[in-house]
Amino acid sequence: MRKLRLFIVIFLIIIAGFFLVFALLSFRNEKAILDSNNKNQNSIDNQETQSSEGDKGILEIISDFLGIDSEGESSGESSTTSTTQDSVSTQAQISYSIRNFEQSSLCNQYQGTDCIDKTSYCSLLIENLDNQVTGIFEIKFTFSNPLNQELSSDILDYSISPGNNQTFASSFDIQGQDANQDISCSYTTLTIPEKII
Repeated sequence: MRKLRLFIVIFLIIIAGFFLVFALLSFRNEKAILDSNNKNQNSIDNQETQSSEGDKGILEIISDFLGIDSEGESSGESSTTSTTQDSVSTQAQISYSIRNFEQSSLCNQYQGTDCIDKTSYCSLLIENLDNQVTGIFEIKFTFSNPLNQELSSDILDYSISPGNNQTFASSFDIQGQDANQDISCSYTTLTIPEKII
């Protein structure tokens, strides 16, 4: 009986040793496979790095040759800008004078002491003082009552040659009670000829 037990123990030890040896062999095989895979991966990474550096070197050579930086932007040395400055010219009014401004009123009809029909006159003289330019002069006459309310207006324009002058004159007729008041006249220059200087 004791021999049987001893035999069983020895058999179990042998079986355990067999499994231990099998486990050690399996572990060594897996480690070898992992080491091999790591070496292959490192080799691939090195090749990709070398390829990338090689491509980068080629791109830098091409960029330097074409004058383009690494981001694709053109360098300042490769572009030239030329500008031409045109002659500057301005327009200004020609020389002129306005003189002999006159205004007057004439009552055409009275009713008792009140004027019921009146004509107002307004005139001035414009002289073109320029020695080259002939142009259009435009004047606006405005007739107003004592409250400075506009009653009528008249726009006149004449072409005046160099060194010459022109009289601008206008009149305004008013009837009824409004005629029995003072009528004033004023003028505004609307257009004066210009020339390039």
